[in-house]
Amino acid sequence: MKYIYTLVFIMLLSCQKSKPVYIPDIEGKMTVIKNCAGYYLMHNTTIYKVCNRPLLNNYNDGDMITVSLKKTKNCSYYPYIECTMAFGYNSLVEVLSVE
Repeated sequence: MKYIYTLVFIMLLSCQKSKPVYIPDIEGKMTVIKNCAGYYLMHNTTIYKVCNRPLLNNYNDGDMITVSLKKTKNCSYYPYIECTMAFGYNSLVEVLSVE
């Protein structure tokens, strides 16, 4: 019996935890909007504020890109506010992939 507990314990320790798989909430071709208030993506007429904005550093304002987005309630990455300009948006998102 002692060997069974030892075997189960070793098996539990050797299990590798996998990273979570995120299913996109929104996918499609979107327009990049960059201003002093932050980085945004516009899909049709809906504007999303991008939380993980370093993923869009290589794109210019007005570029059309194909992206997958995950809606979020708060931004884990948003270092500082660059200006006091108000810019309306519909929800916060994290970019999952850019093509």
